[in-house]
Amino acid sequence: MKKLSTRRLLTIIGIVFIAIYSLFPVYWIGITSFKPAREIAGFTPTFIPMQATLTHYVNLFGGEYYFQQYIVNSIIVAVGVVLITLIFSTLAGYGLARFKLRGKNRLSDLLLFAYVTPPGVLLVPFFLMISWLNILNTLGSLILVYPAFTIPFATWLLRSHFEQFPPELEEAAMVDGVGRLGILRRIVLPLSGPCLAVVVAYSLISSWTEYMFAFTFMRSETLKTVPVALAHSITVYHVDWGLLTAGAFIAVIPVLIIFLPMARQMMKGWEIGAALKG
Repeated sequence: MKKLSTRRLLTIIGIVFIAIYSLFPVYWIGITSFKPAREIAGFTPTFIPMQATLTHYVNLFGGEYYFQQYIVNSIIVAVGVVLITLIFSTLAGYGLARFKLRGKNRLSDLLLFAYVTPPGVLLVPFFLMISWLNILNTLGSLILVYPAFTIPFATWLLRSHFEQFPPELEEAAMVDGVGRLGILRRIVLPLSGPCLAVVVAYSLISSWTEYMFAFTFMRSETLKTVPVALAHSITVYHVDWGLLTAGAFIAVIPVLIIFLPMARQMMKGWEIGAALKG
């Protein structure tokens, strides 16, 4: 039997440590959501529920707290943001990578500047714009605002990726009469799995977890998104940890369901990208 080298053993230990360190909060939220209130408030922590219960989930999806509506709202916003980000960042990134434009390097720098701008600085201007458009207290206001923060990074990322493609592939297609959009759709995008997966994951997580704009723009109880609903479950005098952890655990599941297939696509795309470079 082959012995593990010290370096390989340390690598495995490091990976296991990072995995435990990263996943333990999710595990703790999950098991806490199944504990009764008495066990949650107990002085001695338990890593496995002594008496598992679904009471917190029943309260979450019934009574006066309809969490399913908040999940639907977040899904609508996330899907809209992902689609808008993909369309505009793909077109902008490909244009910056292939077209000869005056000052396109400065434009790329401006995109990065927009990406690192703190969202709180733009809260008041966006609020005034949304009020002027008369779409305050609508999910459309969030779908309109969030891409302003996701498109700059996605465009910069896709531009860097598209520049790695050999121009000969596109020139051969143009000789056969294929236009730029056809090249983008038939050649470039099928080979851009990793970057597109990163864009989808980044846009999804950014819109799914955003709180400040959703709290400011949404006035109606039925239009709350998941982060706002979870935050409003905390009051000055009481925190229902069972309800809060149940909601947080449910909120993590859609991200994992979507992100895991994206991770596989990223791995496949990286192999294709490495082959193109070679």
